[in-house]
Amino acid sequence: MERSLRPQGKPLSQSEKWLVLNVYQRCKEEAELSNLPVSNVYERAAYYAGVSRKVVVNIVANFRKTGQVPGPANAGNKSNHKTLIDLNETCRIREFIFERHREGQSCDAKHIQDVLQDEFHLNINLRTVRRNLNRLGFEYRRNKPKTRSLREKEYVRQQRHTYLHQIRKFRIADYTIVYLDESFLHHYHGQDFSWFGDGDFLERTSGKGRRWCFIHAVSPSGLLRDCAMIFEGKKSTGDYHGSFNFEVFYEWFHNQLIPNLPEKSCIVMDRATYHMV
Repeated sequence: MERSLRPQGKPLSQSEKWLVLNVYQRCKEEAELSNLPVSNVYERAAYYAGVSRKVVVNIVANFRKTGQVPGPANAGNKSNHKTLIDLNETCRIREFIFERHREGQSCDAKHIQDVLQDEFHLNINLRTVRRNLNRLGFEYRRNKPKTRSLREKEYVRQQRHTYLHQIRKFRIADYTIVYLDESFLHHYHGQDFSWFGDGDFLERTSGKGRRWCFIHAVSPSGLLRDCAMIFEGKKSTGDYHGSFNFEVFYEWFHNQLIPNLPEKSCIVMDRATYHMV
């Protein structure tokens, strides 16, 4: 028998099962009209449909019993076992792997197995753990020898802890936390992607145009009133920080920010050069 063009091992859909049933019915009618042996109907139907004889037998038997073809098969192994790892454990697995990498340590399936055992009391086979890691998008490959930027330095981590501790202390003391920052926008700024039909095009001005720089402050209740400052950046090279300097920042800080601050405020800003003067 020639090999079927249909991929082997792929479950039949509902429509394909109805087609197999129709092929069997036509082969049965031809056998009755031509006085052919009825015992060969299943083999002929399987040959024309490109499936095994057992598949045809099961579909016909189910139709005779219920009037319907068998339901769709569930994805998975032969027993249709579902994964034992739910959403909570999945989130913990991701967090644990990233923690290990930040600490400069590798992570394998045995580490994940120990976490599931210690924290969730799940005794899961290593092969199941690896299969779930692949399903989550992780790939087991060789470590790269160079240091990655994801690995934090100790003093950076300490600075973050100090910042969070101080912010929490100010919030408990009913301070209003005010954040400030600068950014920029080009005059002809626009999205780089769009939906196009046949022969359609988008005509836009070439070049980025003038660079508009702005600075503002925000609190939990929204942007502070009368604190927006917008001006045209004259420097054509470098990023927008080249258009800001201490004189510009100092003038805005004293003339616009301070008079509009809520009482008992805590100002948070980054470590830009003109902030640290």
